[in-house]
Amino acid sequence: MKSKTEVLIFDIGNVLLDFDLAPIANGFAECSGRERDEIFSYIFRSGLSESFDRGEISEQEFYSSVTARFPMNLSYENFRRIACDIFTEKPAINSIIKSLKDHFELGILSNTNKMHFEHIQSAYPLMRHFKDYHLSYRLKLLKPDSEIYKQLINFYGTAPERIFYTDDILENVLSAREQGINAFHFKSAEQLVTDLKSAGIVFFERSLLNTRTS
Repeated sequence: MKSKTEVLIFDIGNVLLDFDLAPIANGFAECSGRERDEIFSYIFRSGLSESFDRGEISEQEFYSSVTARFPMNLSYENFRRIACDIFTEKPAINSIIKSLKDHFELGILSNTNKMHFEHIQSAYPLMRHFKDYHLSYRLKLLKPDSEIYKQLINFYGTAPERIFYTDDILENVLSAREQGINAFHFKSAEQLVTDLKSAGIVFFERSLLNTRTS
């Protein structure tokens, strides 16, 4: 089956890279002597992280907000190190992306902040395979807002069904589908291969077709 897909769009967290937010609260708890749950709730349940990911506050403002709430003798550089040391490579995904990069235009659509994205770009060579970065902090929008998908479609100037998109959060996938995008719920590298094949995309090394790691 010949692919009608023109663009492949990937989420970052738990798709291209695994990530775990717990080390952020753990690290700041060790530096401040405060409870991890209290720190986690302040950063991730108060709306602070959403404001950061939406580009409403700067890196310095994020740093100042957390260190004012939980006083700690922590330089911005060390604060940034703790905040960013949450990602892990996914070898099977790396292999899939490498097999696709010469055949399709690859892009990223992610809810992320400047601090995390700059770290990811510098730390993970995988990111060099992507041409376009559609990032919440730049767009001032967060998935699953329908506007973020409308902007994605307008950016590429193609029919939405020619855009392949995968995300680990089902709500984001459903919102993309409402705009006509050929969106898939990411579960594993093996499932990604299946989803790509169903979209007529078959540029894989033979070994990838039997992968069971994510």
